[in-house]
Amino acid sequence: MYTAIIQARRLIYIAGWSVFHTIRLVRDGAKEVPSLGDLLKMKSQEGVRVLLLVWDDPTSETIIGRTDGYMRTRDEETRRFFKHSPVQILLCPRSAGKRHSWVKQKETGTTYSHHQKTVIVDADAGGNRRKIIAFIGGLDLCGGRYDIPGHPLFRTLQTLHKEDYHNPNFAVVDARGPREPWHDLHSKIDGPAAYDVLKNFEERWLKASKRHGIKKFGKSYDEALLRIERIPDIINISDTLYFSDNDPEAWHVQVFRSIDSNSAKGFPKDPREATRKNLVCGKNVLIDMSIHTAYVNAIRAAQHFIYIENQYFIGANNLVPIEIALKIATKIKVNQRFSAYIVLPMWPEGKPTGHIAQRILYWQNKTMQMMYKIIYRALKEAGLDDVYEPQDYLVFFCLGNREASDSPSASSTADSPQVRMMSCFPFKSEHIVLVIPKRLDKAYASGRDALHVI
Repeated sequence: MYTAIIQARRLIYIAGWSVFHTIRLVRDGAKEVPSLGDLLKMKSQEGVRVLLLVWDDPTSETIIGRTDGYMRTRDEETRRFFKHSPVQILLCPRSAGKRHSWVKQKETGTTYSHHQKTVIVDADAGGNRRKIIAFIGGLDLCGGRYDIPGHPLFRTLQTLHKEDYHNPNFAVVDARGPREPWHDLHSKIDGPAAYDVLKNFEERWLKASKRHGIKKFGKSYDEALLRIERIPDIINISDTLYFSDNDPEAWHVQVFRSIDSNSAKGFPKDPREATRKNLVCGKNVLIDMSIHTAYVNAIRAAQHFIYIENQYFIGANNLVPIEIALKIATKIKVNQRFSAYIVLPMWPEGKPTGHIAQRILYWQNKTMQMMYKIIYRALKEAGLDDVYEPQDYLVFFCLGNREASDSPSASSTADSPQVRMMSCFPFKSEHIVLVIPKRLDKAYASGRDALHVI
């Protein structure tokens, strides 16, 4: 991603729940690398169009002044950093739409957020042409996200993770650690699907700029978007290369959204057209829930196994858990082996004994009970309840790590820090991969903000 940003010549568009200008994308120690904020300023001064679309945390600006906010996204700090530069930033709140009451507006603005995490740049396409590439997944460009596959707890505290780690689950009062590792997924898209990610950003930017209704440098925010069809050296989506199915580096990619018409432009006005596009009609809003349909179809098509990584797993308002359980029950009925592997954090982010964490754990437990009951009933009906256990078909795992410390912190009360599981990575048989930014349950609820790739 760092290399892609460095090599951009026309545009750099970033959308995120949070963006920290202080982070460094490369930390190999071999050379001094500028912070993300300085890098974006440098590129904007080179003439690259740099746009940032960041969630506006309503708790970071109160009647008593600006604060860090409950979620500590540092959105106001990011805005101030880019204030007198060519970089244009929009802080975008969640909106319930104009026709809802003041109470509903406040509820939506404070309860929900924008969770898309994308970076879109132009890249070399050969022959003095440029193309669009995109990075999408579960990683925000903010503090505490940088990690390596080994998920170290102590040995990188003075190097890779110096002053940059996030310990929401237990208190560490000094720099000796341990740090809580971060596990997540991100992907790079090169090809026609990258233009879909660009289109999504443009639609969100236009919606957000209309809401602001203010001008910067004499130009309105909605004029900030480049019209790439008017830039001769950027190839059009119809001219992008398609790779052979025999190419081991090629994947079929399709982008889905979980978003509503209050967060993006381009939704049809005609209800009949909305129905043809499989959009869901809510109260004064149209909702794109195509990712839920994609999930259900992928589960139903699976033949041997399903693998899921997620931050939460609650089946109260989506069909995914019951679809998995019914898939297993169907396989038991025809005497075929099938397994589902689900990886979750031991408890949600925050104090495990807190009210919110306990409620989430309660409903996750209810979801698991529901699934195991369906599987056990299928085993009993097939006369296999003395041969197999429901856990032979459905298992839940938690990630964890241990590491010896040369100078363990006497103040730490955590015996075995867990790895922070934030990714949403379902993997089903026959090689279909879905990469989703966190929060499976919330991404499926009506109108929640997320962008997904399959």
